[in-house]
Amino acid sequence: DNSDDKQDAVTSADNSDDKQEAVTSTDNSDDKQAAVSSTDNSRNIIESYSNKYDNIITFYSNENHGFPGHGRNVGIKNSKADYIMFIDNDDEYVPEYCETMFNHISSNDVDVVSANFNIIKKGHVEKNAVFERVIQDNSLNFILKNQTECIIQTNEFYYLNDTEVWTKIFKKEIIENNNVEFIENALNEDTLFLHNFYEYSTKLMYINFYGYNWYRDGDNLSYHSTKATLKFIYSFYEILKFTKKSQKDIDINRLFSYHIDESLINCLFIPNEDLLYVLNELYKFEKVINFDGKLKHPWNNIINKFILRNKLGIAKNLLIILREGREIYKKFS
Repeated sequence: DNSDDKQDAVTSADNSDDKQEAVTSTDNSDDKQAAVSSTDNSRNIIESYSNKYDNIITFYSNENHGFPGHGRNVGIKNSKADYIMFIDNDDEYVPEYCETMFNHISSNDVDVVSANFNIIKKGHVEKNAVFERVIQDNSLNFILKNQTECIIQTNEFYYLNDTEVWTKIFKKEIIENNNVEFIENALNEDTLFLHNFYEYSTKLMYINFYGYNWYRDGDNLSYHSTKATLKFIYSFYEILKFTKKSQKDIDINRLFSYHIDESLINCLFIPNEDLLYVLNELYKFEKVINFDGKLKHPWNNIINKFILRNKLGIAKNLLIILREGREIYKKFS
């Protein structure tokens, strides 16, 4: 991540023993390599690790790209390991994360392994149980190996609603052989990367393990910016382009129900004066795909019915009421 307004993951790693392990845990065998990119004031700390460990290689950009896609692509291009993992700028791995992920992907016939993660906000830890969601989703076809591992095959990848690349370890040969890369200077780059990766994948393993700490103490780009929310919606057209080129049979309604649901959640955090414009952009996309799917959150289903009918004023007012209700609940809970 090249964002200057957040502390780099490697800078964070220098503040505690656990965080140091997140950087150095890939140093335990010759078949693993760590590649780190940064443009902020953590350069000296990055270089200190690079000087200490041969398999930590640093790359620097002459400009702040604002989004992580560019830095990730540089890391992929220059990596020499058989497997690739990612970390965002102000997050951390638990000490055994890399080893656990490596052991699972190297000992099973799978293309990618995905784990749970912790959401940490103002010192509060919320468990994001991705594994539990997968095995409890009746719409998915999966093989449950045991109580901590399951395997999903083929087209089911696209409907997992699991869009974080930093909870995963990938086979590099699939990325390299098929020119899979991140879009740059845009939001939703993780989703597009995963869709492209899954196009050439056959098996994904989920493990019931919490190895990644996602810190939400600062402002979140997706939720607190009208511009970012619009970019999120515009990225849907790129995903749609992918589906048209895909060799796999993809259910468009099922695929985009998650993204539309997330867009409406994002709308709870943008100014009232921007809501009509954002809702209109969402309406235009839903008309393009003739959306007729069901959203995860019941209130969003109600709001979206008015959006599909182009009753954007009503949809706006419902969002405002919902936002105010949430604030009252937080105040008295």
